[in-house]
Amino acid sequence: MTDEKPFRRAAAAALRGVVDGVGADVSQRVRQELSAARAEGDPHPAQRAAAAALGEVVGGVGQNVSALIRQELGAARSDAVASARAAARGAGLLGGAAAAVHTAGLFIGIAVWQGLGPRIGYARSALLVAGLSGAAAAALASAGSADLSSLKGAAGPRPKRDDRAL
Repeated sequence: MTDEKPFRRAAAAALRGVVDGVGADVSQRVRQELSAARAEGDPHPAQRAAAAALGEVVGGVGQNVSALIRQELGAARSDAVASARAAARGAGLLGGAAAAVHTAGLFIGIAVWQGLGPRIGYARSALLVAGLSGAAAAALASAGSADLSSLKGAAGPRPKRDDRAL
């Protein structure tokens, strides 16, 4: 389980930044509205300024939160792209390694077949090499299948279908 405290601290700092950024604009807007209301002779300049400030706060916070969300989505997107590139490179390297191992196994099999041929006959040595290769393939396939079936979200047995639901 991951520690959520660093995330909460970062989120709180981001929200403080949003509020602080809006706060400077709002205080200036309130001063302007108070001055305008007093100049016009409005009997309730504080209410007029408060209404203007509230609209300014809501609009400013909305814009700042929208910008913050866009920044976070951009950062998440670039992280995902970097991870995908690293995974693709790793998969390519593993594919190359598999091809090299296949070639090495082929030539080792040929060498064993040629080495055993004069002693037990070429046909029998070919059958022996093929049997050993088949047994190794069966063991690896069984182990790989067991590993994959233990993964979460792996396709398991299909649920029973009810013909009435169709």
